[in-house]
Amino acid sequence: MNLQTFSAKKYFCGIDPGARGCLAVLDEAGKVILLEDLPTTNEGWCTLLLGLMSKPDNTYVALENVHALPNQSTVAGFTFGKNVGKAELLAEALAILDDVLLVTPQKWKKHFGLSKDKKEAIELAKVLFKDVEERLTASKDGRAEALLIAEYCRQSFLGVL
Repeated sequence: MNLQTFSAKKYFCGIDPGARGCLAVLDEAGKVILLEDLPTTNEGWCTLLLGLMSKPDNTYVALENVHALPNQSTVAGFTFGKNVGKAELLAEALAILDDVLLVTPQKWKKHFGLSKDKKEAIELAKVLFKDVEERLTASKDGRAEALLIAEYCRQSFLGVL
């Protein structure tokens, strides 16, 4: 990923830190600039973070504020926590502000009129982001959610909310 070639516009990132997590970047007009699945290896995370060293200064970031589920096993909860920590590092590396916008799933989904059903998020993302709709599938639901989180971020920082 290379954000270095982008112009002086504002960019809005959404990060879904889940197991099928994703990073989505939109421009001011809501056009998809980047849609990239989060890495699953340490090498992949290093490559991604190194690619961000020359990111634009005008990048706003929203990270889904999640927590482990009560019925998860210890191993699953620990793995999930490690993934969330890596996503937090990614968010901090991208952000223009000292603070990353942390948004709960309940808050951004309520804004878009969605329930907990991931299929609804996928269908809405297909409507809003037609240029990448073929990449929005049930097996990669983090892509749709990252796009919607990025759109929530865009609306938030542009004063639309």
